[in-house]
Amino acid sequence: MDKKFRKNRVWPVMLLAAGLISGGCGKAEPFDASGYVESVLDANYHGEYEEYAGYRDISVEDAKEEIEESVDAQVEAELSDIDGMTEEGKDEYRALLAEMDKLMRYEVGQAEENKDESYQVPVTIEPVNIYQTLEQHSSDVTQEMLSQGEDPSTAEGFTRVLTESMRRAIDGVSYAEEETVEITVAQDASGAYGISDADMQKIADTMMPQ
Repeated sequence: MDKKFRKNRVWPVMLLAAGLISGGCGKAEPFDASGYVESVLDANYHGEYEEYAGYRDISVEDAKEEIEESVDAQVEAELSDIDGMTEEGKDEYRALLAEMDKLMRYEVGQAEENKDESYQVPVTIEPVNIYQTLEQHSSDVTQEMLSQGEDPSTAEGFTRVLTESMRRAIDGVSYAEEETVEITVAQDASGAYGISDADMQKIADTMMPQ
């Protein structure tokens, strides 16, 4: 995906692993790996922070702030090359991303403990077609603007293409057949459990295939 927003510049990328906080948990055994994975996904995708905060031993407010700061930082990085994009436009983009997140459907299965005290956790996902339709929506909006004498290459025009394409993709969302991915929850050197970036990427790619 082109982070410089060239040919397919309207494809939002923050839903990938770089925008996801997998955190770490140092709770004593027995460790509920399935519950932990569900809490991570619920916090990142559905904005539900209570369980995640409990596993992290932090307040709900801190958990919310942790994830929102990560989202804000990535949005700023993604849009940094777009001169003149207003804060209002960025806020609309953030809001649409949050709306996309809430469309994600998944079910966390029963964890199995490995000999090294890590856990294998199955996550069953219903992939959404947002990325698969977004490029066509972008083309449609661009052509509509050109036919109306508007310039989609300006900051204002880009904002409209970006947000209108996302809105159409959200409104027309559909789901594919379920897929199950296996991820690992493992301890780091301090004994805290967490999920690797690679596994978070695997989940994100399965949720929103291109």
